[in-house]
Amino acid sequence: MATNSFYDIAVETIVNRSGRSSQAQRKLIDSLTEEAPILLTMPMEEATHAYHSVFERLVSVTGPDIVDLDSALPIIDSQTEVGQTNLSKIGGQIFAGKDKVAYFGNLETYLSKKVPPALRKAGMDMEQNIYYNRLLAAAIKYDNIIRATGEPSEGGGYSSIVAVTWTPGEIIGLYSPLDYGNGKVFKTGMVYGGNLCENSHGVLGYKSYLETLLGILIENPKRIGAIVNIGNTLPTSHMIGDLLDSVRSNGSTVLYCHRRMMRWIADEYAKRTHTHEYVLQDRKLTTLTFNEVPFMASFNIQFGTEPLVPIPS
Repeated sequence: MATNSFYDIAVETIVNRSGRSSQAQRKLIDSLTEEAPILLTMPMEEATHAYHSVFERLVSVTGPDIVDLDSALPIIDSQTEVGQTNLSKIGGQIFAGKDKVAYFGNLETYLSKKVPPALRKAGMDMEQNIYYNRLLAAAIKYDNIIRATGEPSEGGGYSSIVAVTWTPGEIIGLYSPLDYGNGKVFKTGMVYGGNLCENSHGVLGYKSYLETLLGILIENPKRIGAIVNIGNTLPTSHMIGDLLDSVRSNGSTVLYCHRRMMRWIADEYAKRTHTHEYVLQDRKLTTLTFNEVPFMASFNIQFGTEPLVPIPS
């Protein structure tokens, strides 16, 4: 798997010239990724611009050919077009009532209690969005999917497994140079200059905000695929192998699914699965591999409750 994960880049970003990290920024990063292993380990690269990233899409290629001796060599050429993917803003405003702030002693202490659980939930929601609205949606859009057979699960629906071969410039997470270049992952600040204001209920207090910019580039249909409609029976080992072949699996390939799905596959195909450990800065994450390709399992992915992906008419 690519080593420039979101967590690696985020932690390296907040280390200042003296070699010390910003403790406030570190706490925000740890809270966001605490229950979001897909986001934690997602490979990233810097976007070309602050709010979007420009890339070159390959349209056609004329490659070299075999010719007779003393024959003219063919012209090697490629046709490309420019594309653009936009980054999304992740963040929010935090209102702190003046009486609660007084109870905790000061605004900084109050926010240190209120922000982490809110960011933890934001990371979980963001991870679910990444899986369903970007990764799985792309596999279905490109029709690089394998439909499992069987009846719906006990939950009345289905499950899925997504395989991604992360590739710089083709399928990769994106971060903005706007704030990362200034040594910050999150931009934070006070609204109204830190002066008292009213919320929508007329309560007096202080309002602050935090935000960051992230995105995902998905431009190669041969690097992303999925097994869908997994019901009351597990996909066969051949299905999982075919999925890995369909994304040209290599050292940067990852399998994504619910943690229970990973555990059941490990129990069913014990000879093909092994323990795998990610080392991300000062954090370690233990998972499993299937045919040497690591799983990244998350409780933020549904299990047995996904809708059926129909066969196109």
